[in-house]
Amino acid sequence: MGDAELADPAVPAPFGPASTVVTSALMQAVVATAAADLAARGLTPPMIRSGNVDGGHEWNGRVFEENRDRIFFRHSAGR
Repeated sequence: MGDAELADPAVPAPFGPASTVVTSALMQAVVATAAADLAARGLTPPMIRSGNVDGGHEWNGRVFEENRDRIFFRHSAGR
């Protein structure tokens, strides 16, 4: 029942739906295509960097600030 691909005797319900994997791959392909298309038109897409790389948080803060009228994102520090 459903599309869960994983099970464990210690977990009461199956997990790891295949649809999530496929949907995630498709969404990443859409983002990659949109970014490349914008760049080809001479526009710089406002890409977010991983917080795990040096300067990532500062980069993202700048992107959020420059695009604050178009990005609806709430962050609560310390939660």
